Amino acid sequence: MNKNSDLYVADTSAMWNETLVAAAATEKPTPKRRPKPLPFVSGIKYLLEVARGTVHKYQYRLAKEHGDAFIIWNKYVTITNADAIRDILYVYNLEKSPDANNAFKVMFFPTGGILGAPWKEWVQQRRMTAPALSENVVGALAPKFEEAAQPFFEILEQAAKTKEVLEMDYVFTCLTMDTIGLILLGRTFGLLERIRDKQSKKVPFQEALDIMAQHAVDEAVYGFLPPWLNKTIRKTPEKVLWAKKILNLFLDDCIEQRLSIGADSQKDTNLLNILLEAEQEGIITREELKAQLLVFVFAGYDTTAHTLSFMLYEVASNPDLQKELFLEAKEVLPSFSSFPREQKVLSDGLPLLDRVWLETLRYHPATASGATRVVGEDPIIVGDGLELPAKCFITIPFYAFQRNPAYWENPETFDPSRWEPGKMKVRDPITLMTFSAGPRNCLGARLARAEALSVMATLLRRFNFTCLETSEPETFQSLTTRPRDGIRFTFQSNVSDEDEPLLKSLYAKARSLTIDNNSVTLFQECLKRNPTDRTAATWIAAETASPKRHDVLGRGGDLLQRRKLIDYLKSIDFNNSSIVGLLFSKNHAQATKARASSAPLYLQPLRPGMPPPAPPCDPLSACIQLFVLACCLPLDLSIHLFGKQVIDLMQIVGVAFPSSDGSLLIPYCHITPVSVRDKTLYVATDLHPTVLLSTTIGSQIHDSTDDNGAVMYISPDSIGLVDHWCSLQKPVGDDVIVDVGCGSGIQALCIASLAAGAKVKCIDINKRALRITQLNFEWNGPDAPNLIQGDIMTTYGHRFFPENEHVGEETPWKELLGEATMMVSNPPFLPVPVNDLAISKRHGWFSSGGSSGEEFLESLVKLASTALDGKKDSTVAIVSEFMNPGNDFAIRVAQWWGQGRPGRVLLFTNQVPLDAESYASRRASGTAEAWTWKKHLDSQGIQDVSPGFLFLKQSPLNSNNQSTQIEFSHYLVPKTESGSIWTPTNLASRQFTKRLLTIAGFIE
Repeated sequence: MNKNSDLYVADTSAMWNETLVAAAATEKPTPKRRPKPLPFVSGIKYLLEVARGTVHKYQYRLAKEHGDAFIIWNKYVTITNADAIRDILYVYNLEKSPDANNAFKVMFFPTGGILGAPWKEWVQQRRMTAPALSENVVGALAPKFEEAAQPFFEILEQAAKTKEVLEMDYVFTCLTMDTIGLILLGRTFGLLERIRDKQSKKVPFQEALDIMAQHAVDEAVYGFLPPWLNKTIRKTPEKVLWAKKILNLFLDDCIEQRLSIGADSQKDTNLLNILLEAEQEGIITREELKAQLLVFVFAGYDTTAHTLSFMLYEVASNPDLQKELFLEAKEVLPSFSSFPREQKVLSDGLPLLDRVWLETLRYHPATASGATRVVGEDPIIVGDGLELPAKCFITIPFYAFQRNPAYWENPETFDPSRWEPGKMKVRDPITLMTFSAGPRNCLGARLARAEALSVMATLLRRFNFTCLETSEPETFQSLTTRPRDGIRFTFQSNVSDEDEPLLKSLYAKARSLTIDNNSVTLFQECLKRNPTDRTAATWIAAETASPKRHDVLGRGGDLLQRRKLIDYLKSIDFNNSSIVGLLFSKNHAQATKARASSAPLYLQPLRPGMPPPAPPCDPLSACIQLFVLACCLPLDLSIHLFGKQVIDLMQIVGVAFPSSDGSLLIPYCHITPVSVRDKTLYVATDLHPTVLLSTTIGSQIHDSTDDNGAVMYISPDSIGLVDHWCSLQKPVGDDVIVDVGCGSGIQALCIASLAAGAKVKCIDINKRALRITQLNFEWNGPDAPNLIQGDIMTTYGHRFFPENEHVGEETPWKELLGEATMMVSNPPFLPVPVNDLAISKRHGWFSSGGSSGEEFLESLVKLASTALDGKKDSTVAIVSEFMNPGNDFAIRVAQWWGQGRPGRVLLFTNQVPLDAESYASRRASGTAEAWTWKKHLDSQGIQDVSPGFLFLKQSPLNSNNQSTQIEFSHYLVPKTESGSIWTPTNLASRQFTKRLLTIAGFIE
């Protein structure tokens, strides 16, 4: 006798362990009965039912007819008696039958993995693999569940919109397979993306697993046959050889990919890491490693997928239950976009859903035909005195056992209420055998429950669903039990339920206020009602410490600390090429388009209340979410991915801070990697205006003199100037580059990075912009620029010294810029209705070009004409939106440039400009505001608006030293499917401007 109760208590997690171990230690009675023998023909029928996939139902019929113990062919015993089963699994801890072990070895390579291991080997393997599915590990898997499930919910959303019918058993299979791949191997199989993108269904790895599963069942059947017949008919089909080859290739690829990453880069306690470490220590061989991987992949996806399918069917069959479950899910997931990320939610926050899960396990066990064991050399006595013959094979049929009326009231009824706490106390826990019991119970039970409850809670929160099957689905028993023909569903979105408009209204109200009149309180209320909101927009607005934190950027840390942060970003390949490779590895067309951009502007920052992406699993993905998407990250995950030293460095420099409650890491700026020829520049800016509107910065940006005014974010216009002109320059060491209204200094930085020694002067009205410009130059290596603070619409400017924030004396602009040879600018250009306070405040100082949209542009051209006067080949490059870009515009530019100053002017705009009505609608927030915009544009005589570029170049005097008229050329950039002239991925527009700029002598 081998109780092994100490190992069971140590290595399993069933809540009733102590009860079972105590029961196993009681004295056994003397023999009183033997299993009822059945006629020979019953065994033949048994084999036929195995072949038909209905053996579980045949077992149930036999149990109802012949009682809780019967024997076929004097060898095969079936038992549905709880006391007997407890003794078999706990007291005697019998080994699995050779037929079952042979089936496992057929499917999972020669060793059979942990499923086919004899006791002593099993003990070692269990202890080796258990850490991958420990309570702590499973409790921290919510981010991976969410990441894997993101395309799953996209599929359901598409189906809800198009009224598509989904066969959900296959969809669930792809979900659980992708999830188990991510958890155990560190990568998904990409199956859900294939469904979402309407690609062919199965991939070779899936087909190979299906083939091997059926082959394993066939091998188990062969064990019932006489040896002479077995040898005659037993063959290995060609498809099985193909399947083994495919599985081997895939597992070899996973292993080699993991080994190529290196141990220091992979911190997850996933199964592959554990097994590789065991292989390196000589504990297991490579073949044993691959067998274990296959066991856990197969066991981890197939059973959970089918259980979810049956669970969805049962809920759809009971509309009242579905409504109750929706209300429960809504309680713990207040927002439509929520996902259960807290372990507490899964442990005790979904009691009704948990009961439905347990009842599904009882009513639709994933391995309905059950578990097998074999008796040793001597007969044994189990339960109430049942004697089992020596060397007999025992089957514990889960389907039949879990419908035994001796233990279940109304067993043919699906009734989640039977799992209410009061009823659970009086039930023998061994009667639920879906995950087996005893020392060799299923190691993945905890994982299956956590994944199923996470997915189902989110699904119930987001969708109503209807099953199209008119009767209970027929089941098919292979290694697992699945719906024979699948289960079809339709879905309807819950997005329009009553709480969504209220939440949107709350966000809108909060955005309409400034930090001085309760926006902080309102945004805190938004977070309370929508706890899954991780947008930096909301969290910055809800944090009372935000004003002080904003002051750190450009001031925090010394030069060494600032550069150390950039060195870290370089070390994780935070650049546009790597971002494209990560995001679009499976979509060549999108990757090609994205690579055409110098910066990742194909990714839009999150607006307040938007659902977050799936949590990142590596530092590069984390940086994309933080600094490109402006999405907060869980602080513990951030520390895991970056390390505490990097988090501390982020705070010191001022780019990100922990939230006041310690739950999240909040980004307080964008860091954009910009590609210029063969270099990557890192540019810090404030967040998108949408983010800033409810912060101190956002409420003060209309004040031109404020020291904390917001710095313009990197947008298609600024990157457009980089792509169309800055990156094509060939400056020399004695060039002096002036960036007017520099914001982050990106244009001057790009040009200066192309020539060692070129001098740079950056002008802006607010000191914060100048501080951040200084930071960006420090990050990227060109010599520090001269910083000038002032308004070019006035006569004077001031030198600015960021180290002590000292401002020099008033100095005329011509004197400050006297050495300039090249000027660049992205000026404010919106023709803002200045009499409308709400519009003026929202667009603020860095966007408004005055009532006409040209006030700053006019001052800029006049300043350039003065500063560059007499300098041969000096150039001005401006990116802006141009009002009425026709012949009248040429006259205006000539007037600004000044009589007597010869020059060449090139204007590039879209072939099809926006008319005033379309432009008003684009800039307005709502119909009423669109009318205000349109009325204002009419008052200014603005009929057309187009984005574009304006290039001006000094021309030499003619041979008689007489001035010439300014030469003006207006080019219309042809319309393409790639978008506007500014669109970063529009290669055609860049080729068009480059050719004409070269002909005109603006670039070499």
